[in-house]
Order: sequence, then C-alpha cells, then structure tokens
Amino acid sequence: MACFIRCPPTYVGLRGLRTYRLWRFRFESATHNPMTRSMTDKPTLRKTLLAARKLRHAQAPETAAQNLAEQAMALGLPKSQIIAAYHPMGSEIDVRPLLRVLEAQGHTLCLPFCESRELGMVFRHFAFGDALASDGVGGLAPLSDAASLRPDIILLPLVGFDRQGNRLGRGAGYYDKALNELRQTGPIVTYGMAYDMQMVDKCPSEPHDQAIDGVVTETNLYLV
Repeated sequence: MACFIRCPPTYVGLRGLRTYRLWRFRFESATHNPMTRSMTDKPTLRKTLLAARKLRHAQAPETAAQNLAEQAMALGLPKSQIIAAYHPMGSEIDVRPLLRVLEAQGHTLCLPFCESRELGMVFRHFAFGDALASDGVGGLAPLSDAASLRPDIILLPLVGFDRQGNRLGRGAGYYDKALNELRQTGPIVTYGMAYDMQMVDKCPSEPHDQAIDGVVTETNLYLV
C-alpha cells in the first residue's frame, strides 16, 4: 500500500516562474502522453526522463536540495544508522544538504565505490572534509584507505520511479546487483532520491530489478 505526503514546491522570482512554466510545458508534452507514460521500453523512457530531469535541474537546484532534506526528516530514521548515499552527478538531485543533517544527527555515512562493472559496488566510509577521487566508472568516491561498511539504509539516485516501488536507473545495474547481494545477508532499507517530475505511472520492471521502499522528492515523500 502506498502513501505520500505533499508539500507545495518553491520557485523563486518571476524569471524563475517563467522558466519553470517552460520546463513544465516541455516535460508534460514529453511524459504526460498516455503512450509515453505506459511505455515498457526502458531505453526510450530513460532518454525521455533524463532530458526532462535536465530541464528541471536547471531551475533552482539548490532550493530543491534544501526542500529534499526537509522532506526526508519525515522518514523518522532510527538513531545511529549506517547510511549510504551518493555524490550527485549531472542532473541528479543534490543530497549533500541532507547528508550534512544526517551526519550532525550522529549517523555514519558512506558512499559507493565501483572499480569496474564486473566487480560491482561496495560502500566506503565518508565524512565531510574527506578527500574523494573518481572510481573506475567515473563516480566520486572515498579513497582506498576508507573503511568498507555495510549500510543499514541506502539513499540512491534514479532516473524514474513509480508508486509501487519500481525504480529506473541508468541501465548499468550497479545498484540492482549490490542490493541483491546485501539482501541475501540481511534486511536493508532503500529510499530513492529524485525530483517529483521523475515519477511515472509505471516503471518497466524485470526479474533482476530491485524494488525500493520509498522515494523522497523536493515536494513529497512516497512510501511503498
């Protein structure tokens, strides 16, 4: 059963409002078409959503990041958790304001490290002020001397999502493989981090795709 909490989005200034309206028109033209929103073709849906997310990200991304952090407080996370997140790439919503809050609350943070697609993803301890370097697949990750950790909670990026907990990623399968392995060793909680416009009616899903427990956006909290 899914539920959501809605808060009004924030946009700044008349110029920003005009830009947002242009983005909304372009996005709705691309994704509110019934054929598009019900498509089962992952590459086409991914391409459409990435283009729309890029437009959304160009509009007040710092405000969206702060709003995301505020929305995430409603999750009511247990104390002293090991929480994995990500360093934002491209138009991914920025989780760093949220991570600063979580660190201040006493949670232990970690970030993913991928040496190669074949070797998959591990999670290394991270604290603000630590040095980061590009890993084998182009993401910023902690250095090799950082401790490897098993997270209790993962805050992960995505390209698209639906209300049933299905997630559309970039297509490489890093998180699906990592979540599958982690779930074989014990429970883990997963929340996607996204702009609200990344939600679709139905994300195409295959047997190897790992579902998530909810999604936090700049305006809503969706729990599965």
